Amino acid sequence: RMSIFPRVSIRTASCYAFALSASLILTGVSAHAAPEQAGVAAAVRGNVLLASATDRPQGALSDVIGRDISSGDVIFLGDEIETGPESGLQIMLLDETIFTIGHSSAMTIDTFVYDPSTSAGEVTARILKGTFRFVSGQVAKAQPDRMSVKLPTGTIGIRGTSAAGVVNGLSSQVVLLGPGPDNN
Repeated sequence: RMSIFPRVSIRTASCYAFALSASLILTGVSAHAAPEQAGVAAAVRGNVLLASATDRPQGALSDVIGRDISSGDVIFLGDEIETGPESGLQIMLLDETIFTIGHSSAMTIDTFVYDPSTSAGEVTARILKGTFRFVSGQVAKAQPDRMSVKLPTGTIGIRGTSAAGVVNGLSSQVVLLGPGPDNN
């Protein structure tokens, strides 16, 4: 049992995903029009920082390294997000993939491509340190081989599931999670 992750219900996660979709539609941004956007921060608690960033589009807001991340902030491809002690957040992607990182953790979304009409695309993330959990979304459901999570010691190939783990230096431990009494 891992108590390090904030508990967010499926209903809450669905509301965040809906809000992200509505926000993107209202602002005229789509997965194809702004490929540099990976997702949105949600359920932020404690000290969460933008540790490093790639080039941003002209006029992007709040692209200062070291700035605090808040719920609703856009996460761009290549942004390294780092949490402090007693902190955590979720990163929600448009395909409904959800990454959660716990305290003293860091991760980056390297690739996010998604076509909502076919659920085709690609998702690649790197867990740099700390605790993490993810629930795969539509890309992994449609094309499991098009989603992967990289760790310092290897890569997790996704087959439409969820997993949790800890990265500590060059050591990684991963547990596959899923529905049903024999899968947790």
